[in-house]
Order: sequence, then C-alpha cells, then structure tokens
Amino acid sequence: MIYGKKEATMTQGLAIITMVCLHLFCRLGDKIFGTPLLWLNSEKPFVYWIGFFCEICVPIYSMCSGYAQHLLFQKGQTTYKNNLKRIFKLLFNYWIILIIFCSLGLALGRDSIPGNVRIFLGNIIPIPSLKYFPSWWYLTAYIIVLLIPAKLLMKPVNKIHSYIGVAICFVFVLYQYLQTKFSILSLEAFLPNNIYNLFNDLLKLLPFYLIGAFMHKENVFEKANLFLGRLNKPRLTNALLLISAAVLFVVSNLLEKAILTGPIAIAIMLIFNLVKKPKFVENIFLFFGKHSTNIWLTHMAFYVTLFPGLVLKARYPVLIFAFLIALCLVMSYIEMYIQKGLEFCFALVKKKRRKQSVPQ
Repeated sequence: MIYGKKEATMTQGLAIITMVCLHLFCRLGDKIFGTPLLWLNSEKPFVYWIGFFCEICVPIYSMCSGYAQHLLFQKGQTTYKNNLKRIFKLLFNYWIILIIFCSLGLALGRDSIPGNVRIFLGNIIPIPSLKYFPSWWYLTAYIIVLLIPAKLLMKPVNKIHSYIGVAICFVFVLYQYLQTKFSILSLEAFLPNNIYNLFNDLLKLLPFYLIGAFMHKENVFEKANLFLGRLNKPRLTNALLLISAAVLFVVSNLLEKAILTGPIAIAIMLIFNLVKKPKFVENIFLFFGKHSTNIWLTHMAFYVTLFPGLVLKARYPVLIFAFLIALCLVMSYIEMYIQKGLEFCFALVKKKRRKQSVPQ
C-alpha cells in the first residue's frame, strides 16, 4: 500500500466526521443536544463517549497536512510561492463561505454576523479573537504554519532521529496539556490575550503536523502494511485491526484523559489506513474528504450563530448528525458552484487581457 492522495482524502473524511461528532456530542448536563436514547448512567449518554473519542479530529487533520508537506518537500515542491498559492486557495474557499454567511446574517437580521465593520474585517484576515465560529481557530494556525518556510520545519525532520523527534513533539503536547488544564508553566500572564490564544492554537496543531512529517519520512504505512501482509491472513488481520480500534475507543473513554488523545489519534490513523475497506466504504470517506473543508467551515452555523438550534429539531443524535451533514453538504455544493463560476470568470478576463496585450 502506498499512502497517496486517495488515502489522504479518505483520512480527511474520517477527520471531518469525528470533528462534527466532537462538537455535537461531547456534552454533558444541560448542554446535551437532543434526546439520547442510550445512556451509560443517569448523567452520561453513550453519544458522549463518541464525542469524547472524536477529539482525535485535530491531530488527524494535522498529521495529514504534515505528511503531505513532507512528501512535497521531498519532491522539491514546497516553495514559498507554492505555499502562498495553497493559502490563497484555502482563503478563497473561506471568503466565499464568509460572504454567504454574512449575506444570510444580514437577511435574517442577526446581530453577531456580520456584526460591525471591525468584526467583519477581522474575519476576512482572519483574526482569531474576532472569528464568527469557534472551529475557525484552525484556519489562522494552519496559515501561519504554511507561512513558515518548509525547510525550517522539514530539514530538522530529515536530520533528527524519528523517535527523538516524535518524543520532542509529545513534550510540547504535554506542555500544552499542563498549561491549559492546570495552568502549569502557563504564559498567559506574560503574553497579550490574542498572542497567548494563537500560541495555544499552534501547540494543538504543530506537534502533530511534524509527527505526520516523521510518519512520511519513515514510510510508516508502507512498512506496517508490508508486515501485516506477511501474515497472509487478510480477514483475521482486518478483524484484529477493528478490535484494536474498539479497544482504544473503550479504554480512552474509561480513562477519559485528554492527554491520551494524541497517541490514540496516531493509532486510529494507522488502523484506518491499514484496514481493507469495501469499495462503497472507501467512496463514502472519499466523498466526505472531498467536502471536508466546507463541512469544517460551515457546520457550526447550523447550531450556534447563524441558525441557532436548527439541527436540534431532528431531536435524536443520529438524526441530528444526519441533518447537520445534509445542510453542510448543501452549503458545500453552493460554495463549489460559486467558486467554479468565479474561476471561469477570472479565466475569461485573463484570456481577454492576453489578447489585448498581443501586438496587432
């Protein structure tokens, strides 16, 4: 197995599904959405376990990005110009959704979106403290990582022994956990609030981004697949992988320690890509991977700021999830058609300018 574009897209599909589940279901008490039918005890519904486990979404997204960046670095395709193109492509997508939401906010008479001029401009840039939706924190952090010259991140990955490099990454993960959870070694008192929050956002992303780069450096997926192939028992291997994922799910929820999210995310990402999936399952994850950016950027609109409580009308968790995904996909297709239309118009203008510049 070669971990390529198809596998990366499927992994992004897994990541976005877990992100939506995290935001919908990692809730207790009066914050619980809908009417869960299955309860672990009088205070904790089963969907809470699903939501808590799905904290693996950010590490998986970040590892995918780091893996891809190291692959491009090895091919000599991580020039600053190429990174700027990637940033603009992402922002172009984001700006279309931003304009759609602000237009809807004006039409619906929402005070919080688009808000005043300062807030609107702060979302165009975007500035983390002024963001319309909490999930948009990742956008700014990811752009900053892309603005760092690739050689400053990927050259050390190539030079440092991978075990040492991953251990260093987890030191930063542990530091982020300690300062957030227990205010140990916190820099909050020494940094402006915006800078401190951005620093924390980078600590959530960058260590796993680098771990993804180490995974590509060591050809982790190829080596693991080769090892499992030697067993020559694909059905048994698949069963063991799925059982391992189920065990991780139960153990992570029984222990309920956020510090375990990183190692579990690495294991789940590995298991997900080693499991032999039926074609229709692959197509489902590919589909969600294709729409992952738009689902990430739009999903909170339907239960937070723009349409508060809309998806809760579905009442039951499974239906709430399905309803939210359906709304996000509608928005995703709208964004895609607008983007294609704008790109077509830009291409026509560019073609016209070229004709005008040719001497007659």
